Amino acid sequence: DGYTYDRRAIEGYLRSHSSSPLTGATIQRLLIPNINLKQQIEKYYPNAPKRRTLSYFRVVSIITIVNVFSYLRPRDLGACAAVCQEFKDVSQDSSLWRAHVLRDFKVVNPAGKSSIKEFYRCEFIKAGRAANGANSKKTGRSIGIH
Repeated sequence: DGYTYDRRAIEGYLRSHSSSPLTGATIQRLLIPNINLKQQIEKYYPNAPKRRTLSYFRVVSIITIVNVFSYLRPRDLGACAAVCQEFKDVSQDSSLWRAHVLRDFKVVNPAGKSSIKEFYRCEFIKAGRAANGANSKKTGRSIGIH
């Protein structure tokens, strides 16, 4: 497809796919090393680690992961955030929480909190206390929001 990928990542991807991870077009399984790029990296970053564990984020776009996460409930987003740093970063994307705020609390433009996620957490706590009485012990942690 003309793009450069980490060899281990693309080999893993091609085990279960026959299309390009970037374009979706059918891709040949013959992999050609990009020697020029490798040499440039070694020249400009001589102290760079030679082998790294690659996540699927290097093969699958962040937009795709955000799209998948958009189907998750707040509790499930919290569970995903505990998997790895990259999932934690994506699970805090404001677009995910904006959709939950709109759906659950009918608020279009939440204001007054440092983040939309924090707004959701506070509204969830308030709603739980209103539903269960003033002595409710529910917290944002009870739904997996940290």
